[in-house]
Amino acid sequence: MKLIGKILAGFLIVLILIGAGLRIYFNDERLREMVVPMINESVGTEVEVGNMSLSIFTTFPDAGISMSNFVLPDPDGEEVAVLDELLVSIEIIPLLSDEIVLSELTLNSPRINYVVHEDSTTNIDFLLSEPAEETTSEGSLSLSIPELTVNNGQLRYADETSAMLVTAEGLNATLGLRYAELIETDLESEVGNLTVNMQGENYLSNMQLSFNQQSVLDLENELLSIEEGQLDIRGLALNLSGKISNWSSEALQTDLSISSSSDDFGALLGLVPPEYEEYIAGLETRGALALEGTISGAFSEEQIPDFNFDISVEDGYLKNNDLPEAIQDIQFSFTANNQQISIHNFNAVAATNEVSITGVINNPMEENPGYDLEIMGNADLSTVKQFYPIQDFDIEDLAGQLTIDVSANGFVQSPEQSSLDGQVSLSNGRLKYAGVARPIEDISAEIQATQQQIRIQNAGLSAAGNTVTVAGVISNPLDENSRSIDVSADIAADLGTIKEFYPIDEDTLSLRGNLNSEIVLRGKLDTLDIQQLLQNSTVSLKNGYVAHQSVGEPLRDITFEGTINGRQLQIQNASFKTGQNSLALDGSISEYLSDDPVFDLNIKGEAFLEDVGKYYSLEPYISELEGKTNLNLSAKGPAGNPQNIDLNGRLTVENVMARGDSLPLPVSDLSGQLTVSPRAVQLPDFYMKLGASDIQISGSLLNYLAMMSESASRNLPYVKGDYKSELLNLDEMIDWDEETDPDAPVPIELPEMNGAVTAEIGTMRILGINITEVSGEGTLSPEEVTLKNANLSMFGGTASGNMVWKVPEPTATNIDFSGSLDSLEASAFFRETSFLGEDSNIHEYVEGAFSADIKYNSDLAASLSPKMETAVSEGSFGMSKARLNGHPVQVKVAEVLKIQELRNVALDEWTATYSIADGVLMFDDFNLTSGNIGVELEGTQHLINDEINFKATISLPERFKKGIASVISQRAADALQREDGTLGVPLSITGTSQNPQVRPDMELIQQIIKDSLKDTGKDLLKNLFDG
Repeated sequence: MKLIGKILAGFLIVLILIGAGLRIYFNDERLREMVVPMINESVGTEVEVGNMSLSIFTTFPDAGISMSNFVLPDPDGEEVAVLDELLVSIEIIPLLSDEIVLSELTLNSPRINYVVHEDSTTNIDFLLSEPAEETTSEGSLSLSIPELTVNNGQLRYADETSAMLVTAEGLNATLGLRYAELIETDLESEVGNLTVNMQGENYLSNMQLSFNQQSVLDLENELLSIEEGQLDIRGLALNLSGKISNWSSEALQTDLSISSSSDDFGALLGLVPPEYEEYIAGLETRGALALEGTISGAFSEEQIPDFNFDISVEDGYLKNNDLPEAIQDIQFSFTANNQQISIHNFNAVAATNEVSITGVINNPMEENPGYDLEIMGNADLSTVKQFYPIQDFDIEDLAGQLTIDVSANGFVQSPEQSSLDGQVSLSNGRLKYAGVARPIEDISAEIQATQQQIRIQNAGLSAAGNTVTVAGVISNPLDENSRSIDVSADIAADLGTIKEFYPIDEDTLSLRGNLNSEIVLRGKLDTLDIQQLLQNSTVSLKNGYVAHQSVGEPLRDITFEGTINGRQLQIQNASFKTGQNSLALDGSISEYLSDDPVFDLNIKGEAFLEDVGKYYSLEPYISELEGKTNLNLSAKGPAGNPQNIDLNGRLTVENVMARGDSLPLPVSDLSGQLTVSPRAVQLPDFYMKLGASDIQISGSLLNYLAMMSESASRNLPYVKGDYKSELLNLDEMIDWDEETDPDAPVPIELPEMNGAVTAEIGTMRILGINITEVSGEGTLSPEEVTLKNANLSMFGGTASGNMVWKVPEPTATNIDFSGSLDSLEASAFFRETSFLGEDSNIHEYVEGAFSADIKYNSDLAASLSPKMETAVSEGSFGMSKARLNGHPVQVKVAEVLKIQELRNVALDEWTATYSIADGVLMFDDFNLTSGNIGVELEGTQHLINDEINFKATISLPERFKKGIASVISQRAADALQREDGTLGVPLSITGTSQNPQVRPDMELIQQIIKDSLKDTGKDLLKNLFDG
């Protein structure tokens, strides 16, 4: 024994060493070099493999190759198959001679994605292409797969040509293959979850099934013989056998037999989709089920094979174990073939109730099959709760005697040629819902039906004193061309009693009121047009009341009196109250159920705005709202075409106050009356306070309906009115401190209307500036805004003038102004208006009373700042009681002339004319006097780059001659001295206004010296000869 043990131990050690040696030899790299190229060549694309290893003992006596994270892509790189692990069992001996013989193939967690594209190509076409001619060589490899195993697989099939998606999860299968001249297969498979979706709708969902079969495949003769097969669908087992052949021809040939039998027909219930499983859970079933069928013949797009199926249920039994009675004696016999579907019998009994169906459908595969059916049944509805859970529908009790006896025969596509004979009778009906005190009772109906007429008689019900009755006829019910109706219904109801027989939670909904209605449906039924069918119908509701928890205040005192005749609803009186509010209307509505009703209504109402929050939350936009409105309005026209609606009447508001995040300032004391007619909206008196500002408006809007029209030829609306305000505080309304990009575009969109308005404003506050006594006239068009005869007081003076603002494009506008300024405080004016450009700082150096006559025109940039290169202006200005202090040009002149008192000068007079063109400011007739000092200046200043080029003459008294002589020489000073003793010193001023270059104009001074010497020489000669 010890010897045998040693031999076995030695043999085991040898095996282990051989296994270890093989694993070392066949490492990941060597296996890749051997296997992956063969797979790539076989599938025609580059596969991805995470890791490869050789397994000896798990697949003994064969070797196993394991490939993890295997990915098979299509030529475009999209995944066709992904496997967590692909395990291939290979015979060891052939492997040593570079020959691969597979004994088993295992796929763990495969995920297969099969797609049929819109052009009918697929993502696996590259696998099905014709293989190249086989070549053999000494080093070629052979491949054989006798067994295939799939564990926990997933399959996704998407057909884009038909919008079909099939997914299968939990797929497990074992396939045994035996190769010879015939291929024998032995398949065991199961699917845990099958879902089929077409056109976005699920036809199957979460279906479980299994399929086992043994078959023989003859590829050469195109014959598949299924010797034994079984398909199990949720417990319903179907046996399958037969043959399929000639699949490469236009018509596939079939010869199949299908059978199933069970002593519990409840197996059929297993086919119910999961969403309905709760309704069949716990049902007790029994009864014999038999299914036999054959499918034989050619199958193609144009051909359907012959089929013949027999299905029967005998002594069926179905019982809910929570209920006392069962549905039993279920007998069902059904035959179907290409020529006829026959319901030999269908019978079922439950308590004392019974139903039976018999009949045939002839030529079911044709477009116009014929039918001959009969349905009979009788039921004591009081017994239904014994075998069906009516409590699931909150029904406590049900009673009545129901009888049905209907027979019909004819053709599906020709109903007018069919015959119908039937009767439905319901008597002593009773229905009581759970949780209410009283039932709906006296439910009855007698309906006689033939192909000529359906007659409804003695149909009605009553509940808590409320009644509904229905009677009438439907003629030619099966002929859609001549079908007509003449049915009337009377309703008398006290809405306050509905809660007694229908479950209404009064904490949620409360109803009261007396409803009486007579409804008549009369006319042809070729098209179901309720508006046309309603004839001479009336609806009356008095003392109505509706309260719902979602609404703060109930609707009370509801009244409605109306008649319906054809396409017109006539409202004699309709009104309601809620809280302090009320609304009443009368009139008519035509085409009242269509998308474009036409109304002619008179509406009156009163509303208190503080109640709005009870019905609709305005927060956070409006936190407080008070006030009162009154409405007295008539409206006539089509609802879908507002510009053709005629409105007449008025709307008044009183003492409105509003606060909230959506309002820039609180609104208070808002009152006004708006009168409307088809031509105009009149606002005779409107007043409100917005913050500290008061606003009063009166005027009219003519042709206002054109605002809703897009026609290019329409007459534009025209607004005319007057605006008055004691205080208009724009600083309150505009957040000037808000950080905005000064160059950001400000598109100007003028409304599509014309207008003319006048304005009177006592004080307008903007940017801390009080502008008073503002008045003017304005006109408006879609292209421009015009201001005429404008007058205002500001900066201690007055201004008047006219302005035109042209808006050809939202971001390309032009402004034109002409007017006069009188005695404005100069420093404030130049600082606040940027009249000389945004970069001008003249206001820092000048003070006094400024007056001017101005004409100004400029294009505006998208940010509304002037484009100085386009600015054109001319005019004159003057100053009185002025002072010029510390201007860089002024300081530089004082330094050059060595006269320090020129740094700060009180001016007696300052006048000039100017012009602006091409971005250049030009001065003419510039005269400035301060005591016995004067300045005459002419020249230009570039308003964009600030370059200046001035010629100036400074008039100085004789006391400055010595100082001037030290700058320009004594001879030059003598030449510049005038007969009155003053000196006229010419200067050249260049550079920029902030960095000026000032120097004596020596060229002009030299010319003056020469002229002075000439004059002196002439005087000497004259004196010499005269002497």
